[in-house]
Amino acid sequence: MWWLSDAYIFPTVQAALFLCFIFVCVKDANLQRPGAVSRAAESMQMLGVTAGFGATVVTLINGSALKEDLWLKNYSVIFNVVDIVIILYLCLKSPIGRNWIIGRHIDARKE
Repeated sequence: MWWLSDAYIFPTVQAALFLCFIFVCVKDANLQRPGAVSRAAESMQMLGVTAGFGATVVTLINGSALKEDLWLKNYSVIFNVVDIVIILYLCLKSPIGRNWIIGRHIDARKE
């Protein structure tokens, strides 16, 4: 179970989050935006809960992985701030991310 150690999980989570951010930024840059879309209060609440959950999970992973690493220990706040900003962008600002989250929520309600 060596692949479940902090030495592998932390960089994997960071790389996955960063690659997802880059992918969404590239897709957002190529997106044709005819106008602003206003979301209902229920949708915005769901997006906020999703962002909060994602930020909590990433902060817990960062906290557990960085408390042992002497080299990265002093940079845990920077990792957390960058990760939370990325998650907030993906969940609240990006049209691609918002539509994906709302689509998954609608699919879950159908089942």
